[in-house]
Amino acid sequence: MRQSIIKHHHKISWLVLAMGCYFNMGCAPIYRTHYSFTPPPTAEGKICASQCNSDQLHCKQMEDLIYETCQLRSERAYHYNRICNYDKKHREDKKHRAIFPNI
Repeated sequence: MRQSIIKHHHKISWLVLAMGCYFNMGCAPIYRTHYSFTPPPTAEGKICASQCNSDQLHCKQMEDLIYETCQLRSERAYHYNRICNYDKKHREDKKHRAIFPNI
């Protein structure tokens, strides 16, 4: 009987410890990073920042164009393969009907 009580007490202790850890996780600090950008003070710095912004925009546009091109190629390949497979199946069906006309 005493051994059963000790095992039960041991299980409860672990449960309480696990629940305590679980609930304490919600008390952990939440870290966030905030960025604040200020323009450079010199004319050269402003030109550099403007050029960087322009290059970044160009890069993003190229990325979008490459993605769209890839998608179009993929769609064309899909449709081409469907047509080829349809033609192949259609030829096989015609051949099958020529060999076995009553089926």
